[in-house]
Amino acid sequence: MLVSTLVALALTQTATSDAPRSTPAVDVHVIEARTPSMAGRFEVTVFPAVAQLNGLYTQHAGTLGQVTWHVREHFGLMVFGGGNWLSRESAFNGELIGNAAIAPQTAASLLWTWTTMAGVEVTPFYGKFALFDVGLAHFSFVLNGAAGVGGTRHTLLPEGRQAATYGDTGTRFMAALGAGFRLGLGRHVAVRVEVRDVVYTARVDRVNGCTAADLGAGATPGAGCSLSTFDSAAEVAIARGLVRTPTSDVLHSVGAYAGVSVVF
Repeated sequence: MLVSTLVALALTQTATSDAPRSTPAVDVHVIEARTPSMAGRFEVTVFPAVAQLNGLYTQHAGTLGQVTWHVREHFGLMVFGGGNWLSRESAFNGELIGNAAIAPQTAASLLWTWTTMAGVEVTPFYGKFALFDVGLAHFSFVLNGAAGVGGTRHTLLPEGRQAATYGDTGTRFMAALGAGFRLGLGRHVAVRVEVRDVVYTARVDRVNGCTAADLGAGATPGAGCSLSTFDSAAEVAIARGLVRTPTSDVLHSVGAYAGVSVVF
């Protein structure tokens, strides 16, 4: 009798151990593998309205663009350029001229009209965050630098009863340094917000192709000088003063850049 009881208990324990066990409910969170790689891809960016931030003496606003080849994940080569559809002296300069008869120095009032540069861009760090219920957005902090050439001009007669007149002061070396953020929305669209400083020399050697010798009284204009582009003797006198007192100063035009990129 005792043996039968022990056998029955052993069989019952074995059957219980072989029975399927219930598995507790587990919440599974799926995480995106990683930020989409930028290595080997091209990025075309348009900055539709770049406004100057340090506009005490000059005011610039324009449309610029950039093409970036991301050679590696954190390093790229870029070509940057465009033009200013607004480049003029500030109202402060007009008050100096109109009220105090004081003209600003070339080092403070030389305007830039267009530029084309080539340089590099680096991404020190990047990350991602949840964008409401849409998905994940990818951001990166970017630093860039470029160098090239650009066109400049200077005001000859300020705006008054008639529109302001300008003299072409030629092309010169330009450079730019920038920093900002790039926000990727998916694999093919990004938004960029940056601050860039365009740097150029203020030295003026020619106005409308004319040197100081070309603009002297009774002088015979040399090749490249277009005296016919001056509308009055007053403009010639102002141009003569610009080229006779050159400066070695450097100008900084700090601008706010906000644009949209297409990545492919």
